[in-house]
Amino acid sequence: MSGHSHRSGGAAVFAIAAAAVLQLSACTSGPSARDLAMEYYNLGNEYLALGRWDKAGEYYDKAIRYDSSLATASYNLVRALAEGGKYEKALEIVDSLLGGDGDNAEFLALKAYVLYRAGRVEEALAVYDRIAALDEFDFPTALNRCAILVELERYDEAQASLAELEKVKPDDETVIRRIALVAMKREDWLTAERYLSAYLAKKANDAAARIDLAGVYERLERYKDAMDLWAAIAGADSKNKDAWFALARLRLTVAHDASGGMEALNKAIDAGFSDKQAIEALLAAKDLAAREEVTALFREKKLLE
Repeated sequence: MSGHSHRSGGAAVFAIAAAAVLQLSACTSGPSARDLAMEYYNLGNEYLALGRWDKAGEYYDKAIRYDSSLATASYNLVRALAEGGKYEKALEIVDSLLGGDGDNAEFLALKAYVLYRAGRVEEALAVYDRIAALDEFDFPTALNRCAILVELERYDEAQASLAELEKVKPDDETVIRRIALVAMKREDWLTAERYLSAYLAKKANDAAARIDLAGVYERLERYKDAMDLWAAIAGADSKNKDAWFALARLRLTVAHDASGGMEALNKAIDAGFSDKQAIEALLAAKDLAAREEVTALFREKKLLE
């Protein structure tokens, strides 16, 4: 109800603003053209904030028609086109912007972003490398470059780049999280644990980070810590079938806690767990507690052939 009224209110505001713009459109020379361009630009910003990419692009385009020197409108038009999946048009515009200033780091970063969104990841990295060669350090741009290195599985380079960013902003949450993720990719579990713990000290309720840390605890054979964390994750979200199953698996195979393991396993199945591969791996465990009860439960729930 409240969401509907908010959207209706927003539509009314845009309608009033658009009407105001139309009143200005009779005069398009001198200062009034600039005023009109700014009105369209502001409307574009409102639609961009709402994620209405086509409408945002429409108003940015109108702003540029009235004032072609309004670079921020061109910049935001590229963003709107990229978010809307119109990558070729976005690249065409950003290349025209770079035509007048080929070493503009801001426009190059925008081009890299569009290329990345278009799935042209190697090309995006090449543009980020070009920015780095300009010796114009920009923290968000450097962070984006690291993300691409991770996506390309160039983990050693990503680690080195993130280490440099950590020197600049040692308490930055995104940097800390990405160092942990790269450490996990490199199977450096001690580093992963250290940085995940540091991250969770700042963002204690980040469910994905908590899941990652529980998995890292297992890799480090810190099984009690892993079980405690899986129990906390499942307790915070009773429908998290994977957390319940992970807890059941550790209780049944490591702690040999038949009662607690069966309780967690039932909750995993009730939450919808049905991963046949994980079930087969559990049954194949040499030291599985309550093997008969576990097997009978899977058969009862038709999770075994």
